[in-house]
Amino acid sequence: SSGINAEYGGSIETTMKMKAIYARDSGAFNLKDKRFRELFPTLVEEIEEKIRCAEPEEVAPVPEIVPLSTQPNSNILNLAVLVVFAVFAYVVKFMVQSLQ
Repeated sequence: SSGINAEYGGSIETTMKMKAIYARDSGAFNLKDKRFRELFPTLVEEIEEKIRCAEPEEVAPVPEIVPLSTQPNSNILNLAVLVVFAVFAYVVKFMVQSLQ
């Protein structure tokens, strides 16, 4: 089983324990997002307070947010998508012309 539930449009199935871990870690993750901090200053204060009061083992390390454009090979991926789209457009053009 891949953990993906097709019945609900590709939602991810997780255990209640994993949901609790995701909920616990989401606050620390959101604090790293500048826009989140700007939009929800009250929530930022609440999250920071929860983290200060949490036991050390309750605070998991959060991965850094890396924008897609700075990830390795993103330019190659963008170029590949563009080439595939261009080929698709050419095939569609050829098909339309052959039908006329």
